[in-house]
Amino acid sequence: MVTYADIAKRAGTSTAVVSYVLNDGPRNVAPATKERVLTAAADLGYRQNRIARALRSGRTGLVGVLTPDPTIPYFGELTRAIVQAVGDADRFALVSHAAVSGRSERQAIEALLSAQVDGLLITAFWPDQEFSVEIDVPVVYVHHKPAGVEGLLVESDNTHSVHEAVGHLQGHGYGAPAFWGGPDDVGPTGERIRAWAALVGDDGSLLRSGYSSEESAAEFRRQHRLGTLARSLVVASDVQALGILSAAYQLGVRIPDDLAVISLDGSAETAFTSPPLTVVRQPVEAMAARAVGLLTGHPDDRESLATLTIRASCGCDYRA
Repeated sequence: MVTYADIAKRAGTSTAVVSYVLNDGPRNVAPATKERVLTAAADLGYRQNRIARALRSGRTGLVGVLTPDPTIPYFGELTRAIVQAVGDADRFALVSHAAVSGRSERQAIEALLSAQVDGLLITAFWPDQEFSVEIDVPVVYVHHKPAGVEGLLVESDNTHSVHEAVGHLQGHGYGAPAFWGGPDDVGPTGERIRAWAALVGDDGSLLRSGYSSEESAAEFRRQHRLGTLARSLVVASDVQALGILSAAYQLGVRIPDDLAVISLDGSAETAFTSPPLTVVRQPVEAMAARAVGLLTGHPDDRESLATLTIRASCGCDYRA
């Protein structure tokens, strides 16, 4: 078994310094020395005993990650980015999925806390009034934070995302685009609706459906029957946009010839729709890195603005 003494001898330093490096403290180590220690440990095939480390430091190295349904493309990609960022910080992610309800998420949080995680990263969301659970470890919320709770929030600039989408559609000469939101104004969708309303004023129409593709498809068919569809549309989520594209195809509504569409999540699947969706891609990797940095005390100040990815659904001449 490789010991601290073996690593210290190889790195040309003391066992105390090896301990500081491998246990992330309590004293800081010069970057060059730290690199020598880590290289020596890797060369010797050292594998850290997390249980022993937890007993020495009072930290397990575990980070609890709570996310909603991972089959939702945006949250699946955000979760993958968080797990990667946690690993990059030499921690281990313990992931739990919860349905969008206060009870389910409370149970998931309590289970993660019982596993002795050092902190929590929460991407799930629920109605603000349903949230009530005592959290006694550091917590960072990603995407949305319920009202009245303690903890930091890492989110994308939703106003910037909407400006990118609306500006691009207006640049095509479509006039004020309609906005397709969720059933309420909670969280990022509410911020996006308010940003859209500030841009278009009374000229735009607000449409709503649930967040599933089935619900957005059903509402699109209803709006089509009423004849109330606008010439262009900004959609709050990719899942809703998929339902809209499906219903439009069934009804003979040509996209973008009859209706131009931009979605505001930008998950990878949107490149493979017919036609390929123009999206405002959310900076999930930068958000994940910033959230993990805040949780571990190493803030990451990289800019995290969403970016417009132009494809065919907006009316641009697109070739993959």
